[in-house]
Amino acid sequence: MYGAPLPHYTELTMAERQRFDRLTISGFRGLEDLELSGLGEVNILLGANDVGKTSILEAVFLIANPAEPRGPIRVQNAREFPVQKIDDFASVFFDLNLDRTVVIEVVSGGDERRRIVVSASDIESPISVDEKSNGKFQASKKQELEFNVEVQSNHGDKRSFRTKLTDNGDKWAIDRKSLDDVVIEEITVPTSLFLPSSEYKAKRIGELIVDKRDQLLIDYLQHINSRVTKVAVLGEIAYLDIGLAKMMPLNMFGSGMIRTAMILAECILKDAKILLIDEIEQGLHYQAISFLLEAILKLSKEQDVQIFATTHSIEVIETLQQVLGKRDFAEHRETTKCITLQRDKDRLVRAYRYDYQQFDHCIEHGIEIR
Repeated sequence: MYGAPLPHYTELTMAERQRFDRLTISGFRGLEDLELSGLGEVNILLGANDVGKTSILEAVFLIANPAEPRGPIRVQNAREFPVQKIDDFASVFFDLNLDRTVVIEVVSGGDERRRIVVSASDIESPISVDEKSNGKFQASKKQELEFNVEVQSNHGDKRSFRTKLTDNGDKWAIDRKSLDDVVIEEITVPTSLFLPSSEYKAKRIGELIVDKRDQLLIDYLQHINSRVTKVAVLGEIAYLDIGLAKMMPLNMFGSGMIRTAMILAECILKDAKILLIDEIEQGLHYQAISFLLEAILKLSKEQDVQIFATTHSIEVIETLQQVLGKRDFAEHRETTKCITLQRDKDRLVRAYRYDYQQFDHCIEHGIEIR
């Protein structure tokens, strides 16, 4: 049992549920068997290169959107690896082995489980062929990915969903089948994935203005610069009003303000409940890191957004310690976690979680936790 039961599914959608509390990953990319427990509202993933930090973000993305069959295509494309056939998914599976199975599971706040199983297979399918076959049908091999999704509450309610993504040679065929009358929206958590390659796009801020949601962005930017009162877009440039004779281009405020504005705009537009940021320090001067950290900490509380961010920068950890040391951010100390990923002697990735008091002690005494 995992705590008090939640109301029935029809009364509460997945997007409104508690945050992910425990994540287990098996057979996904370079992660053979990994568990992250005691997750918080803000989770900073640390570790050396190629230890699996980005893979964890991708796993969270997939499990948050379990009914989206193109999820694996998106995570491959995000790594600038075009997917044209099933074999191109090999790097999704541990040891590049398409005969293995990917299993990702989360427990939400101790009250609910969701599980996704991804497997690849060859199938025999009868297809019509050209005149040389005298018009007869001939068996032909196709390949497909199969997603089996299960969402189960503590009090026994279970929802199942199956999706097949089939490689037909010239296009992907999608076959979705609800096994328990699943409504996709009920098992989807709105998620924003922000990668180092994500570009500054003024039109995203323009969309906020059109939707009359720009004030929320302004409220967060005021945590960085209290003089910001308005935002506007002209062509490819966004502008901020800070009380001067003319509005100032967002570009003139530096990389910290630009990256913060773009991450927040993307999150607000999607009504995101999960925000994934790869290499949070990317493009930031060390003095600008505090701007972004303060903004996402505020976002996590005020908009009920769970955040996962990766870094291998000591400046990020030291700045996080300084921000959490401020009186205005004291409430975030218990809900912010640092998780270090390391490979053991058998090359398996292990996770070590540091709560505020622990990583504060490590930073104060120069103990390496990256």
